[in-house]
Amino acid sequence: MARLTGSRDADYAAKRAALVGRLRERLGSTNREHPSFRELATAAGVSEATLRHYFGGMTPLIAAVVEESAPLGAPFLELLAQPTGGFAESVADAVFLASTGQQQPTVRALHAIGDAEGIRHGLVGQAYRLHLLDAIVNAVSRRLNEHIARKEMRDCNSHAA
Repeated sequence: MARLTGSRDADYAAKRAALVGRLRERLGSTNREHPSFRELATAAGVSEATLRHYFGGMTPLIAAVVEESAPLGAPFLELLAQPTGGFAESVADAVFLASTGQQQPTVRALHAIGDAEGIRHGLVGQAYRLHLLDAIVNAVSRRLNEHIARKEMRDCNSHAA
């Protein structure tokens, strides 16, 4: 039986997730040029119409890639949130972890896209702030709160520290 007009395939979410993965690979490539919608469709192995069906356009596509990539950083964020040693050592380790993460091409690209596109497009900026940037700030804040609890750091708003 044919689907009703406007209804989604039973495997819509799985197909969309696979597209996000392929798009993340393309956006995270070392090619510094900002890809066009057509180039992204080609990289994903689908037509522009298919990308529009799943994402609506370039801005919601980039926002989806940023948002749906966030869970991949959960193990890193857990490491970033855990204090290591005394205060000075722990801060140095946090800086090292953050800089190591930025050396990963896909991570670097997601942050570059979030910064650049987020300024121009509120939807991308919101996804970037909520799903990537705030997650990092919250992880660092958790680390610092532990040092505050140990009396190794002055009591303060750890989000602002």
